[in-house]
Amino acid sequence: MIVAVALDLGTTGIKAGLLSANGELGGIVARHAPPVAVYAGRYESDAIAYAEAADVVLAECLAQTDVRPPLGLCSQRSSFLMWERVSGHPVTPLISWQDDRGMASCKALREKKARIHALTGLPLTPYYLAPKLSVLLGEHPAWRAHLESGVWMLGTLDTFLIWRWTGGKQHVTDASMAARTLLMDIHSPQWSAELCELFELDAGIWPKILSSAGLKIQLDNGLCLQACAGDQSAVLWHGIAPGRREAMVNLGTGGFVAAYCAQDKNSRRDICRRWYVWMRSGKCIWLAKGR
Repeated sequence: MIVAVALDLGTTGIKAGLLSANGELGGIVARHAPPVAVYAGRYESDAIAYAEAADVVLAECLAQTDVRPPLGLCSQRSSFLMWERVSGHPVTPLISWQDDRGMASCKALREKKARIHALTGLPLTPYYLAPKLSVLLGEHPAWRAHLESGVWMLGTLDTFLIWRWTGGKQHVTDASMAARTLLMDIHSPQWSAELCELFELDAGIWPKILSSAGLKIQLDNGLCLQACAGDQSAVLWHGIAPGRREAMVNLGTGGFVAAYCAQDKNSRRDICRRWYVWMRSGKCIWLAKGR
């Protein structure tokens, strides 16, 4: 019995699969994502082409079953775009998480990096959405006016697709995606007015932050979106059960460790002692230290 359909929105590929009641994933459909054009540190792709490719992959996967199971969405983080509210037409390309045009913003805020880290848990780097958007709106003042007036909309890839799939009714994202923008206060978790002010971004332009599961968002294609998460959060939840003293180690374009940890500080420090990734000279060395 099919209990869910999963859609993975990657940087280079888009995949969908059908999840059975015994936890097996089958009926997998995969396609290449639209190519990312690279020039002068900018990484951009065609947002409409990406959305249409995702639609095709999902439709081909669902064609293998007569049921309409709940949808789980997994998305690349930090990639974003702007689009017209009325027409839904993108006014920017899909700007990739790889794009480094936010470097100038990071340099301007280097004295605030400790405060930014305290609020977000993240380093100040152009990898994330806020520095990129800050530079873009500084270069194009009219874009800022369009966003603040509501004529244009803004969101990460998941936000754009959900907005399209609901006929413009839902402008939302989940906490795991919002947490990778440098704008969400992880202690709330809500958009931070302080962080928006630091990056000179209006606090009213952002999608609503929802939990990652139990969404119950009805889509125009007959599916119900039940879960939405950033790719690495989704991998952690899939691979490691809460409460287990294990960690997920990612050795990709960057290196990091993700793990569940208790609320008390001693447990968090213990996790940090036991698991970490050392990045040096372009090589990743995984070190596991036990007590």
